[in-house]
Amino acid sequence: MLQKKHNGGISPLGYDIAPDGTYVINEYEAIAVKKIFSMKIEGAGYGKIVDWLKANGYKTKRGGIYSKGSIHEILCNRKYIGVLELGKSSRHNSRKKADNYMQIEDALPAIIEKKDFLTVENIMARRRNGATNAKEIYALSGRIFCECGAAMSGTRIGARGNKYIYYACSNQKNKHGNCDVSMVRKDKIEYVVYLAIVDYIKAHKQSIITEFLNQSENREEKVRADELRKKIGVQKNKAKNLLALYDGTDDMVLNAYKEAKKTLDMMEAELIELNKNDYSAINQDILEAFIDSFITEVGVSDAFLKKFFDSLDVKVIVNNKNAEIQLNLSVLPFVVALKGIEPLISP
Repeated sequence: MLQKKHNGGISPLGYDIAPDGTYVINEYEAIAVKKIFSMKIEGAGYGKIVDWLKANGYKTKRGGIYSKGSIHEILCNRKYIGVLELGKSSRHNSRKKADNYMQIEDALPAIIEKKDFLTVENIMARRRNGATNAKEIYALSGRIFCECGAAMSGTRIGARGNKYIYYACSNQKNKHGNCDVSMVRKDKIEYVVYLAIVDYIKAHKQSIITEFLNQSENREEKVRADELRKKIGVQKNKAKNLLALYDGTDDMVLNAYKEAKKTLDMMEAELIELNKNDYSAINQDILEAFIDSFITEVGVSDAFLKKFFDSLDVKVIVNNKNAEIQLNLSVLPFVVALKGIEPLISP
């Protein structure tokens, strides 16, 4: 089944690919993966981790030396907790998820316990947001807007030991215009938005699944992949025939074969990329299991909420009475009242 298959490219450290395309744990490499995570939890930097790998003879799948960047990618790779991500964003736009992004739980054998992975995730999130002083993670940063059109940004009110954290209209903060939309409590708005989205997904689960399946049957990538398979077959025959004609002396035939082979390689590489987003084997049961696991995540830490909002491309528009929540679910936006939110600054 799709969620258990390798999608091409080099398998990550700790895994081999079985003949049937499924992931299997490489026990020798898994030792290194576990060590990388344990060292990070204990406070080791990327340099020390790289040194440990060198000292113990571990090399990359290509036979190279690990870099700090490759250690970071290992620590962010959700395959190690059994999660396969589909439709991931490109390296050029790593913060924005692809429109067809989804993740499949229990798609491959886990090497790292989920609690350890989340611990490392939180460590790295704190560093991204201010290193060791545990600065706030604003889960709706870049996703929450004032009714006047301005972004709302995080702000702290109060003295040390008695601080309140809010989202406030940037027009007001910069004294632009006459906006009168009040600040909202960070913790309450984030949690209310999260609960409203979960309730909405539960209530509309079947329509979301139906829409996804309809889109997967008609998307442009599938049509392109089908066309490419036909062209690859023709190109293979062309390269094969040119190779058969080559007698070891005719440079013209040899050059023509090399060009045909180069074109074939490019076409096959493109097909591999298209197949990474091939959802043809995803059915009703798989989607139901995915949605159920997605909305029953244990714990709602700031790091989890940020990932949750990012994966759904959430947008929140706030006024003094309610908040409109928009989701990238191919369904209509919906409105939820800000019940329980404290819009005014109070000690």
